[in-house]
Amino acid sequence: MQKMFEKPEAASFQADQNVSNIKKATYDYWRQGLNIVLVKAKKPLSEWKQWQSQRQTEADFEALPWNEADCFALMEGSKLDNGLYVAAVDFDVKNVSEELKRWI
Repeated sequence: MQKMFEKPEAASFQADQNVSNIKKATYDYWRQGLNIVLVKAKKPLSEWKQWQSQRQTEADFEALPWNEADCFALMEGSKLDNGLYVAAVDFDVKNVSEELKRWI
């Protein structure tokens, strides 16, 4: 007789897929020289300030709390291995002039 709601392997598979997808998405960024911060509900899952000035090792990358993350952030402002930098500008457009909105 089959029990109702008996599919824990499906939930486990989905969680494993999420971890795998996030890890795959971040690995190329990390290889290019960006440090990775894992996030859950827009909050960092671990201390990240040291990554502002120190490069993550592969052991650091692997030790991140992958099973808890639902997203990731990139530590910007560091020089990439190719000599370039990555930067982003984030701003709220609620109170922006119409002229500036045309540029966005």
